[in-house]
Amino acid sequence: MTEQNPLIEEAHVKFAGSSAEMFEMEEVDTKVVFTVMGTIKGDSREKQTNGVKRTMTVSITKVVRGVSEAIYEGDEEDPSLFDSEPSDDHESPSNVVGIGQGPQFSAGD
Repeated sequence: MTEQNPLIEEAHVKFAGSSAEMFEMEEVDTKVVFTVMGTIKGDSREKQTNGVKRTMTVSITKVVRGVSEAIYEGDEEDPSLFDSEPSDDHESPSNVVGIGQGPQFSAGD
């Protein structure tokens, strides 16, 4: 019997790390709901007797209590060097001299 490849590959999710956010402590056995944002850091396939178990490892980046669109608030990535257009303002600092105009020494060399 050959294993069929599914049209959409599915995998279990394994969370890595803990949230930076703190939440009110709940009693043991209390059911809670969180919205989690994360980054997939890896995947694995493990052969088992009934097929292959696929797992994605997700590094937690943000957690919000309940089901909430607030997970997207403040999610702008840090700007990189290439996020802004170059400026046409090319003023040199006052302590920069032109090429060939090296440092002047007091000894008169």
